[in-house]
Amino acid sequence: MQKITSTKLFRVTLVAALFLLLIFLNPARIFDPVRSGFNLVISPFQRFFYALSVDFAGAKEFFGSIGRLNQENEKLIEKISNS
Repeated sequence: MQKITSTKLFRVTLVAALFLLLIFLNPARIFDPVRSGFNLVISPFQRFFYALSVDFAGAKEFFGSIGRLNQENEKLIEKISNS
C-alpha cells in the first residue's frame, strides 16, 4: 500500500493548492494577469447569481406582505363582525 504523500492525486492537489495560494496571496503582484483572467471568466456567473438573489429577496418580501395583508384582513373582518 502506498503512502498518501506518494500518490499522484496528492501531488496534483498539493501543486494546485500552492498555485492557488500564490495567485490569491499575489506576492509582488506578479499574478495580476492570472487573477484578472479568472475574474473575467467568473464575473458573468457572479452577476447572474447576484441578480437571482435580488429576485429571491423581492419574492420573499412580496410573500411576506401577503401574509401581513391576510392578518390585517382577518382583524378587520373580526372587527366588522363584532360591531
